[in-house]
Amino acid sequence: MSRPTVPAAGYFAVAAALSCWGDMGASAVRLGVNIAGMIISGVLTLLVQRTYRSRFGMRPPVPPAGGEPPFWTRGTPSYD
Repeated sequence: MSRPTVPAAGYFAVAAALSCWGDMGASAVRLGVNIAGMIISGVLTLLVQRTYRSRFGMRPPVPPAGGEPPFWTRGTPSYD
């Protein structure tokens, strides 16, 4: 979450509690702009990654069948 999003959400809540409808509308617009920016930047990041991987032939690593578990599962308890 971006840094300006939290104050915008807080200001929206305070304006709603105090019935300051104009301030609430302004903070709702600011909050919408912040969230739209996060969505756009996330989509652009994924598009750049897809383009880079397709152009240079890079693929995420695939663990071998029956081999060592992926690095993110090492050391985690098993609940079998």
